[in-house]
Amino acid sequence: MLLSAEAFCENAVFFDDTSFIALHLERNGIPLEDTIGSDSFLFNGAILPERRVGATGRTCRHQMDNLSAALGLGSVSVPGPRDAVVGLDLSDDLRLRVKTNLTLDVGVFTKVFSVKLRIDGKTFDIPLSRPDVQIEWVGRGEYLVSLQPFVIQALTKTMAGRA
Repeated sequence: MLLSAEAFCENAVFFDDTSFIALHLERNGIPLEDTIGSDSFLFNGAILPERRVGATGRTCRHQMDNLSAALGLGSVSVPGPRDAVVGLDLSDDLRLRVKTNLTLDVGVFTKVFSVKLRIDGKTFDIPLSRPDVQIEWVGRGEYLVSLQPFVIQALTKTMAGRA
């Protein structure tokens, strides 16, 4: 099945020339190599609400000369994810690992970001402030987001469609 994830801003996120966000998916605690992605911001700016801030499967370095002139001084255009081919079943524990210095506190992290998960063409918009989304705070700026309920939902629909 094809799998990818993206991080979106729910609120404006300010960054400086040392800011980064790195994402990858883990199946049963093991990183899925094809999903490793990172974004580095090499200037001072902001990402507005409802805009992508990072994605799996690719690495991007954002610089001043990459800006589009869409919003006054410019806006960061963060590319989407690359799909990875991954075998999943109902017993797999799928998690998104996020490492960032954009926010170091899990409470702020849940208010500022959301995740868009794609499994075989099915898209799940997941605000991290939802009470049913399990987030483990690994340490300052490192978080594990459980995606298991969405995997079960996607696989159940897929199996029901085949029956």
